[in-house]
Amino acid sequence: MKAIITGMCGTLAPYIYDEFISENWEVVVWEKHLVPTEDLDAIKTFITNEQPDAFLHIASGPVEWIENIIKAIKPFGIPLIFTSSEAVFDDSQEGPFSVDDIPRSKHNYGKYKLMCENIINRDYIENSYIIRLGWQIALHTHKNNMLAYLVTEGHIKASKKWILSASFMPDTAYAIFRLIKKYPPGLYHLDGNQENLSYYELITLLKETFMLPITIEEDNSFKRNNQLLSEEPLIHNLKESILKYKDIHHL
Repeated sequence: MKAIITGMCGTLAPYIYDEFISENWEVVVWEKHLVPTEDLDAIKTFITNEQPDAFLHIASGPVEWIENIIKAIKPFGIPLIFTSSEAVFDDSQEGPFSVDDIPRSKHNYGKYKLMCENIINRDYIENSYIIRLGWQIALHTHKNNMLAYLVTEGHIKASKKWILSASFMPDTAYAIFRLIKKYPPGLYHLDGNQENLSYYELITLLKETFMLPITIEEDNSFKRNNQLLSEEPLIHNLKESILKYKDIHHL
C-alpha cells in the first residue's frame, strides 16, 4: 500500500508518516519544489506516476492546492484524508461540538480550514475523510505544538473554565490510520479530552509529567467549551496518554 503525504516540514505529518511506515505502507513525501502546488499538470503527472492508495493532506497552503489535489486524484478514486481543526468553530460558538453543528469561524485559520472542508464537500465528498483535530501535543518542545507554546510563554495564565480539545500527536496519527482502515469516508472528530480536563488541569499535568520550566497562574477570565464530540471514542484519552508518556525524558 502507498500513500502520498503533504506537510512533512510541519509537526504532525512526521508522526503520521511514521505510523503508516510502521504499518508497512510506502509513504511518498510531496516536495513542493518538485511539484508546485499551483501546477495542475505537474500534480496530475505526480499522481499518475505514483498511483497512491491514499492521499494524506496534512499541510496548510493556498485553497487552490486542495482544488488541484482533488482534480488530480478524483479520476482514480483515491481516498483523500484532510486534517481540519476545531478552529472552524468561532469563539462566539459554545461547545462541545458534534459533527452536526454548523461551524462559523471568523478567524483566518478557521476560515481557511472551513473553506477547504467546503471544497471537499462540494467536489469529493464521496471519497474523503475530513478529520477535525484539537490542539496538538508533540513529544518535544519545538515547532508548532502545545508543549512548545508553553515553554516559549514561560508564564501561563490558565483558566479552569476552559474545557479544550486536545490530543497527543502519536495518538492522532494512530487514530487516523485506524480510522481510514475501519470507517467509511465522512466527517470525524478526534479529541483526546474525554474527561473534560480544563486548560489549567491539563497544563498542570503536562508540567509535572514533562518537567516543563513554566509557571502557571490560575486566571478564570476566559470561559469556553470547544471539545469535539464523536459517537464513539476514536482516540486515546489524554489522562491515559500522559501516564503512557511520563517516562519520556528527551524533551
